[in-house]
Amino acid sequence: MIIAIVDGHSYSIKELVLFVANVMGGVHSGTFDNDKAKSFAQFKELYIFSDINVALLFIRIIGRIILESLKPLQYEVLDLARFEDKAGISIYFSLTLYPLPDKQSYILDIGTEDTRNRISIYLDYKGELSLRFYDSSGSCYLVQAGSADLAYRYGEPKYLTFQAAIHKAELFLCIEAGGWRHFYISRTDSQDSFEDFHYVLGSDV
Repeated sequence: MIIAIVDGHSYSIKELVLFVANVMGGVHSGTFDNDKAKSFAQFKELYIFSDINVALLFIRIIGRIILESLKPLQYEVLDLARFEDKAGISIYFSLTLYPLPDKQSYILDIGTEDTRNRISIYLDYKGELSLRFYDSSGSCYLVQAGSADLAYRYGEPKYLTFQAAIHKAELFLCIEAGGWRHFYISRTDSQDSFEDFHYVLGSDV
């Protein structure tokens, strides 16, 4: 697939990947060996839409398209369908996040007890987007999706999905952010955790 035309030269995804890997130093540190590569080098100095140069921005976009295309395969291989329509909760956000240095920043916190039957969505002290669940026995489970510039970007609107479900003796926690589904599956003895779930909502973001 042709993704760019510079000075009359056409460039494919493959050529972009090889350029970033072998000329820009992604894998090797190389030099320009022909006019076509020299023309493509303009991407290293071009910044549009972002503080990342266009070549690396293209690589990121290609990666996210690949991740998106792999989601159905991941879903089938891990048999995530077994958690559909089971007791749990699904939360969808469209929001903009801002840094709160050296502070754990809660986006959503549900539950009336500190360490039982509680689900929390927050940025931890390192800025990691986190989904934490305490079951009815007080056991703690956590999944994280990465920090700023991976799962989200500060100051930009972002669509985020959070899910928790229990099927038989398995707990499923999931965050969809940054173009990928981050999940955690674990055994749990508290299959009744969502049967009597009380909601107390609050946010400091």
